[in-house]
Amino acid sequence: MAMPCRIENFDALQRATVEREELLARACVDGALHQARPAETISVARAWHAELSHETPLAPLPADLRKGGAYTADPVRFLRLDDLDVNAMWGVAVTRTGGIVEESRRAADYRLGGVETLPGFARHGETLTYRSARAKHAPLVEGPCLHSGHRYCDVYGHWFSDLMTAVWIWREEIISGRLKLLVPAHTPAWGLAVLAKLGVMPAHCVVPRKRRIRLRRAILGSSMGMGGIVRPPAVLRELGGDLVRRIVPSGSAVERRLLYVTREGDVNHSIRQLANEGELLARLLPLGFEVLRPGRLPFDEQVRLFASARLIVAPHGSALMNLIFAPAGCGVVDLLPWTWASKATAPWAQRLAGILDHRYAVVMGEPGAAAEDGDTGRIIERCAVDVDAVLRAVQAFLA
Repeated sequence: MAMPCRIENFDALQRATVEREELLARACVDGALHQARPAETISVARAWHAELSHETPLAPLPADLRKGGAYTADPVRFLRLDDLDVNAMWGVAVTRTGGIVEESRRAADYRLGGVETLPGFARHGETLTYRSARAKHAPLVEGPCLHSGHRYCDVYGHWFSDLMTAVWIWREEIISGRLKLLVPAHTPAWGLAVLAKLGVMPAHCVVPRKRRIRLRRAILGSSMGMGGIVRPPAVLRELGGDLVRRIVPSGSAVERRLLYVTREGDVNHSIRQLANEGELLARLLPLGFEVLRPGRLPFDEQVRLFASARLIVAPHGSALMNLIFAPAGCGVVDLLPWTWASKATAPWAQRLAGILDHRYAVVMGEPGAAAEDGDTGRIIERCAVDVDAVLRAVQAFLA
């Protein structure tokens, strides 16, 4: 029997679930809603933009970067719901009454344009329906299970902002066996390696083998809504610091490194190329910069290198999530493509730098001709930066 679907967000589900205010103060394994921390106001280093950032008529700074100031890092919240059907890859969660948890559908909306093509869903005119009866043959997890992942968690930045923030908050319950962790289908090997550094091993996880899975007692993290890239949660600071302490020996000598993070020859979710990277490196390498391809390095090595960074220059991308391992005061020069100027995600690295007390500058890359990758058919986005502008930013940070 197909049920009509409706969209319900965390707030609506909270009102339907929580009858007494004191439930909000309980741990969510036993209660209905848990808020990890209050909202936090994060200041960003706007002065660096005014002094160091390069603008042209073709490549203006995004408005959010120009105004700088501060943003609000929202808390990661958790909601307990019983009897959920979950799409194992996309993370879409459906309640027993046909409610789609809004935060859980964002990845499918972004990539697929909606959930209509996923198993169990169908659209009849204006009505979206879901066949829960067909999910009864899916594996059932009886005990409490944390769900905060989705299809895009195989992207390094989303892995940390959307999934690992929730895992870190509940790491003790997961490691103790009181709470299972649902990992997205096709979780990459490096993702499991990151979890292991927190002590979360495969035995603590539910690894889906079918397209759907049922959770008897689900704990949903609001970070699955993908908003952590636009407004990075402050808990990333504690997560990064914890991983550094676990991986970098206490008291070890730290060499203050100058790092250039390239996307060439690395594993990338989207293909963006810095057309004049060779020219830029010819100016940076004599200053002592090292070239890194993070996707080709073991996770421990990434943490150690970024934990020793004095200055990081990088084309904009998920590798900048490694800033959570860099020490306070580290300089960051973000080479941001002009085509990203109007995107809501444009200021995420600046905001992340604000959480971490880093110094930040951005240099906009002017667009070049796009091309198609012969192997994948994906579009290659090219841009070029003003090398002198990058060098001015680097010299200001090193002064």
